[in-house]
Amino acid sequence: MYAASPQLQAEEERKQIDIRMHKKIIVPYDGSDNSFRAFQTAVDIASMFGSHIVVVHACEKERCRPDIFDRIKSYVNEERPEADQFLDYKLLRFDPDKSSVSSELIKEIVLGGYDLVVMSARGTSVNDELYMGSVAASIIMNTNTSIYIVR
Repeated sequence: MYAASPQLQAEEERKQIDIRMHKKIIVPYDGSDNSFRAFQTAVDIASMFGSHIVVVHACEKERCRPDIFDRIKSYVNEERPEADQFLDYKLLRFDPDKSSVSSELIKEIVLGGYDLVVMSARGTSVNDELYMGSVAASIIMNTNTSIYIVR
């Protein structure tokens, strides 16, 4: 009977750990080009690891756009139809007097049991000189989930 080398066994164990680590991916999406690139990256990761993606948009109750996911849906239909099998969308509506985009996303990440956050460093920020937006910084500082930042 053939016995695998210790190096081969270690490599196989690492692959299994990697696969388990990325089973459920969240992508915060604000409609910006940067967050769209983060979504595309998440699709590539999910395709490699057999992951499930939830694209999440947090918005003030009165300001939620019903068409916010249209660009993603069009991309999936035209260029990545296989992604439709492992993709869901979620709107997080909140009262701006009681919460914020960052707070809602952090709550979703923590309570949703996500293994990986794939997000852009900056979204719809008005200051082009910032290397990282306030939402990204807040998520990095306030969650224990692995984060993949797309620039």
